[in-house]
Amino acid sequence: MEIFMSDYIAKMANMPRHGRLVSGFSAGLTGSGRDLYFRNELFLYQENLKLMYMGSIQCGLQLFDFEAGKSYSDQQKEESMAVLPDVMIFNRNRHERLKSRIFGSPDLVVEIWSEANDDNHRDFKKLLYSSSKNTEHWYLTQDSDVVECWRATEQLPSQNLADILRTASGLEFDLRNLAGYLEEE
Repeated sequence: MEIFMSDYIAKMANMPRHGRLVSGFSAGLTGSGRDLYFRNELFLYQENLKLMYMGSIQCGLQLFDFEAGKSYSDQQKEESMAVLPDVMIFNRNRHERLKSRIFGSPDLVVEIWSEANDDNHRDFKKLLYSSSKNTEHWYLTQDSDVVECWRATEQLPSQNLADILRTASGLEFDLRNLAGYLEEE
């Protein structure tokens, strides 16, 4: 079982709701997902690990190009471009950990947006996570209980924190205790 929490303070992570939502995904994992987690068949990582995402997009001068099944040297992995999602879950999709980086396509990526995330940042991450057909990606904002859900490029029905959240593969998260708790300005 591996859970890694961030040791740094960032503007977006400084907000109490952000921290509650991030930690809520590990505490709120229910049912068969919880069983997989305790049998070390499901890995949940939070905030402090860089993800070298298996997908391919060209964004300005940055190229993210990792193909599933292809071998990469440790040096290539260490020098590659990476993103830092709030929550990553690996269950069926394989991954490799190299120091402070994860190499793979998570089964689920969760991003909790704040005002620090501009449209370019949000669009880039959505495009990147959409480049693998094996990744479900969810997006929340600091001021809403609505969860925008995607699998690759297909938008799935939105979900709400007031309900038990379910991935397309059946993992469940109970974050109902966080519904309605919005940041005060």
